[in-house]
Amino acid sequence: MEVITSKLRSITANFDDQMTIVKSSVQSIKEIADNIVDFQRRVQERIEAPVLEVAGIVGRSSVASPHSLIACVGNSPLFTL
Repeated sequence: MEVITSKLRSITANFDDQMTIVKSSVQSIKEIADNIVDFQRRVQERIEAPVLEVAGIVGRSSVASPHSLIACVGNSPLFTL
């Protein structure tokens, strides 16, 4: 009976050690996911307005000459990043 109890204690200790590793790994993955979401938000904040501005310029340029399009795009903040 003592041998069985000893083995169960060993198994339980190993299980606890493995669970600690799993918890640490899950926490690391969560931190990475949070960093990715934060990076995506910052990129979107930085480029969304200039991209929409260029899209508006391109949309208006369908009736404008190519030279006026180049002049408008050249003044866009998108090209000064």
